[in-house]
Amino acid sequence: MSRSAPPQEDTVRLGTIEPLRRADLPRVVGPLALLGPGVVLASFGFGSGELIWWPYLTAKYGLALVWLMIPAGLMQWWINYELARYVVLTGESPWAAYTRISRVFSLLYWAFAIVTLAWWGGYASAGATAIAALTGLPPGWSARDQTIFWTLISIVLSYAALLLSRTVHRIVELFMSACIVIGAGGVIVVAFHPAVSGHWPEFVRGLFTYNPLPPNWDPADNS
Repeated sequence: MSRSAPPQEDTVRLGTIEPLRRADLPRVVGPLALLGPGVVLASFGFGSGELIWWPYLTAKYGLALVWLMIPAGLMQWWINYELARYVVLTGESPWAAYTRISRVFSLLYWAFAIVTLAWWGGYASAGATAIAALTGLPPGWSARDQTIFWTLISIVLSYAALLLSRTVHRIVELFMSACIVIGAGGVIVVAFHPAVSGHWPEFVRGLFTYNPLPPNWDPADNS
């Protein structure tokens, strides 16, 4: 006489807070349904590093630090992939996972996030500097005043979109879609420009060649 398997418990204890409830995995959706969230996720790649630091470091030190792109990209992929797996399997946000590890650990991450978000003005001013340089608007203003003008405009528009939109995710999705098209399209155009395409072999060699800090490294760049 065969014995039936013992019934599974309805909950799974994980970490220091209330246990997880067993449930079926979400239904697998088609690729088109994933396009919107995928665009938002892909747009995370267009951050301050890509728009500010990499161009700055390359202009200042050439291809000496290009090799860092591979470990940095792999690390970012691994972290995002594992966080996505946790969300799918548990239905909880990564912040809940941090709390399950330790409430102190979660508080430290919250503090880090608050400090990071406090830099939003810096991100806005970096983009505003580019807009001011490209447009020269408002006319007759100094470069500093033009940057401040576009910084305030971008902050006001961002908060207005978040506060007035009935579906915040839709606004973010549309904005990020535009960023992906403009950013990726711009990268392709620049990469195939004759002034740039001739440096492809040098770039590939630098990508797979480890280099320590350049001899002309500026200590001010440590911060």
